[in-house]
Amino acid sequence: MNVRQVEELVAAHKKGDRPSDPKDPDLAIKRIALALRAGAIAQLRHARQAMSVEVASFGDDSDLIVALCAAYFSDGQADQVVRVTS
Repeated sequence: MNVRQVEELVAAHKKGDRPSDPKDPDLAIKRIALALRAGAIAQLRHARQAMSVEVASFGDDSDLIVALCAAYFSDGQADQVVRVTS
């Protein structure tokens, strides 16, 4: 097996699971692309660095996005979210 085949076998499994164990959809990783200006990239990097220092359980990009969203919505900003429909 090559690396990609092994990655597919263990995707959506937690550490210690066997490849034949049922997959957990909450653990599946989806890749997204963002088109950001330099200032936004700098702020994202700064937030990631600050979280990695301040939060012992900080693990990956998902943790960063969840924390940023939680902070945004905890400040009462949810009422200001603009809904876009096609």
